[in-house]
Amino acid sequence: MIPAVVLNDTRPDHHHGCARVMSVLERRLAKVGIGISAYGMVGLPWRKQPAVVAALPQARLVIVNGEGTLHHGSWRGADLLSIAEAPEAARARCVLVNALFQDNPASWRAPLDRFDLVSLRDERSAAHYAELTGRTGRVVPDLTLCDGVVGERPGKRDGLIFGDSVDPDVTATLWKTARQIPGARIVPTVTVLKRPKGRNAATRALRGLYSAAYRHAVMRRFPSLEVLQDEASYAAALRSADLHATGRFHGLCFSLITGTPALAVASNSWKIAALLEDAGLRQDRQVAPEAIAAAVEQPGDWAYDTTERAALDEFLANARRKADALFNDIANLVA
Repeated sequence: MIPAVVLNDTRPDHHHGCARVMSVLERRLAKVGIGISAYGMVGLPWRKQPAVVAALPQARLVIVNGEGTLHHGSWRGADLLSIAEAPEAARARCVLVNALFQDNPASWRAPLDRFDLVSLRDERSAAHYAELTGRTGRVVPDLTLCDGVVGERPGKRDGLIFGDSVDPDVTATLWKTARQIPGARIVPTVTVLKRPKGRNAATRALRGLYSAAYRHAVMRRFPSLEVLQDEASYAAALRSADLHATGRFHGLCFSLITGTPALAVASNSWKIAALLEDAGLRQDRQVAPEAIAAAVEQPGDWAYDTTERAALDEFLANARRKADALFNDIANLVA
């Protein structure tokens, strides 16, 4: 196997979308003969991660998993891109994949020019990348969408599911709306309500006690809350619903791959609107938080019509084809 280092492993964020992104990335790399020798974790500068620094001299490939990090000139985005100019990675080919790219500074052009291949996850991001760099990046939808549909589409759907958001105020709005609707379920994208933390066993234990108490308190306020622990359970829940209202990009992605009609509240970038555009779905599926309660009064109004269904099927089929080509091209860089 060809040794590679992957930066921006987002699994520590503890949600189903990030877990699926990384599992798809691992499977597709292995299929073309690339093995991952070290992972750089989300939120930490790569130079402060000993496993990454130790693996770089032998790595023939560095893969940056852009996800939702490269927007508005974030320091985390700048840190990820800096790998392409780093002496430690001089022997490796550098690839940026699965990247949102929005409102970034001209200073990012220099490190971006050092990447051998750049793949953006939506057309808006590709346009901004071309404007900033003068180069054309390919578009491959988010990796959650590149392994086909999840499970069989049900013959009958019933009920509403409300998700969560990176914005706690939006999460509160979604959950309070759900509480007013008999039978509505609250199924967040996250697998924990409070992330595990702690520098040592004692502080981790205290954090665990706090997290358990917090979860108990939240579930008393929202008895229909279900914190599901794996991708299959989450996908199965969505497959059973008439409508999924979410504030998470990956919540919307799971709606698409389970064929679940969805409404989405805007997140911290254009990623939700861009995904709806690229998938050929109605733009009014993105709604303001204050409009959620009225929008879900008639769930049947949001069922996919024949035009949307055909567009979605074609979008997902194209996503798989584009991902096949992308990973073959990555392998050819180090063949």
